Amino acid sequence: MKPNCGRHRDGFRIRVERSGDRVRLITRGGYDWTKRYPWIAEAALKKRTRQFAIDGETVILGDDGICYFNALH
Repeated sequence: MKPNCGRHRDGFRIRVERSGDRVRLITRGGYDWTKRYPWIAEAALKKRTRQFAIDGETVILGDDGICYFNALH
């Protein structure tokens, strides 16, 4: 199912950085939000690749494929 979020995703821009067993979620402003979204950090640790950076937008999708911005707060 393709997310139905439109051009602007209604999320937060986050960079996921993994180095070995350490994962950090960094905002565009440089804040560490790893503790705010631990399930994203846990998912990054499940990847076989032990070093990477992913720049993207965090969103929460409902079962209907629609983004729910308020669920991120």
